[in-house]
Amino acid sequence: MIRVAANFKDRDGLQRSQQGIAEGILFVPDYADGSVGSTLLVYVEAQGLVSGLFIEGVVAWRRVQSAGGFAKGTGVRVLSPHMERLNFLLRWAKGDVASAQRGHPRFPCAERVLVSFAGTHRRSTQRLVHGTLEDVSERGALLVTPSPLVGASEIMIDMHDVTRTPIQARVVWSSGNRSGLSIGSSAADGDRGWSTLVERVARSVDPEVRIER
Repeated sequence: MIRVAANFKDRDGLQRSQQGIAEGILFVPDYADGSVGSTLLVYVEAQGLVSGLFIEGVVAWRRVQSAGGFAKGTGVRVLSPHMERLNFLLRWAKGDVASAQRGHPRFPCAERVLVSFAGTHRRSTQRLVHGTLEDVSERGALLVTPSPLVGASEIMIDMHDVTRTPIQARVVWSSGNRSGLSIGSSAADGDRGWSTLVERVARSVDPEVRIER
């Protein structure tokens, strides 16, 4: 997978770059080296955005040089699991939402976890569901579960391969079977375990990343 950066001066710059671009396509300015069909992991940054976002997609077309008022760059067809991030960026660029997302970079992943509901015994099977973390940051995550987390506010995330102590999380928002989490911990070991997971995922994207513990 090719990793590229898309840097925009501000929200107006992001909005201008997307004018005339088909739905589901993220325009990456100044990059035109990838071949059509290749997979890109794009790190999007813009002044006023609390933290950058990773967006994965496939090269749909390239514009190898500026012409007719159109800038050089690449059109990336965003993969469906990352469309929510693209839609957030577009809403942010139009001023429809405040920049209130997580204050640390998000790293894409596919980490399987076991979710239980706060206040239930860890070994009880009545209130356990399997889930997948689709992105993580130092203090947040996107969780996908087979069914919506109806009425859930506090949950515990069990990651057997990282730590024996479950991670405490608060459900900040929920839409369908996707939920945005704010990460806490039930013990110091849980806090270290979350940092270990985030660093492992982050280094798969950028080997130079280090997460403070």
